[in-house]
Amino acid sequence: MRLVRRFPINALEKGTFKEFIFSSNNWLVASFTRGVMIWNMESKELVRDLGKINSISKNFKYVGQYEKGFNTPSEIKIFELATNRIVYQDLNVHKYAVKNIYFTPDSTRFLIHTYSESIKVFDIQTGQELREFYIIPYSESIESKATQLKFHIGESREYLLCNGNRYTRLYDLSKGELEHAFKHDHSSPARSIAFTKDGATLLTGNDNGDILWWRTKDGLLLKSLKASLYPVNALDVSSVSLAAVGQSFRDDPNVYIYDLEGNEKTSFKAGKQSCSGVRFSPDGKYVAIASDDGIYYCQI
Repeated sequence: MRLVRRFPINALEKGTFKEFIFSSNNWLVASFTRGVMIWNMESKELVRDLGKINSISKNFKYVGQYEKGFNTPSEIKIFELATNRIVYQDLNVHKYAVKNIYFTPDSTRFLIHTYSESIKVFDIQTGQELREFYIIPYSESIESKATQLKFHIGESREYLLCNGNRYTRLYDLSKGELEHAFKHDHSSPARSIAFTKDGATLLTGNDNGDILWWRTKDGLLLKSLKASLYPVNALDVSSVSLAAVGQSFRDDPNVYIYDLEGNEKTSFKAGKQSCSGVRFSPDGKYVAIASDDGIYYCQI
């Protein structure tokens, strides 16, 4: 593993790390709760710093901005990045405030995730609401909250994966219907989620440092691996490797690279103590890591 570049981040200004996006033109995007930063991976230079943007679509055409709060109406705007043309605006989004905005991988729809754990799906061209569904049942809503959402494109359907304290749930996004619920040990809720490239296996990482392999089609637990991370904050999968990052103690590694069977290939320390995000480059030769002192870009 070779460090190519570290990009310092002002955590007080940008807030909590959300996700990475690698673009087709070799740009790396890091989204935070209070901003989006874009780097050119060839020149290793910062391209744009979108200070008040909360989310960006994978084709870099649309961005989302919202005023985040709790139990109060929120203002949300979706607009084109190049022209600033507003394609959707709501000054009173929901009874409960906006928790996050997500764009679907094909950038044709956007999702509003609220603190009431509802998902509202909109057409990005027309601004029309397509459907609304709840990802945490009311019976669990007091003790279980959705901590992470991911998309997965199957052979014929598009899925939304919801990670919560007690369950990881797989929804058919076109219908808003639950497909499977993967139940976790209540003492060690899932903290991170990732799919293998073929979608056949779901991986979750928990607070106890375990990485679990689940069969997607029926929720069967296939195997588990104890990683020296407490907790496993993020996972990502390439065609040949699995990356896991989290919190470690003293000089112990907080980044682990495994093969897809869980055999360790390499490990190292990034930042001071904790890492919160990881993403392989499209060719699988590089990995981006969000650490407590910046973004690390490494060659595997």
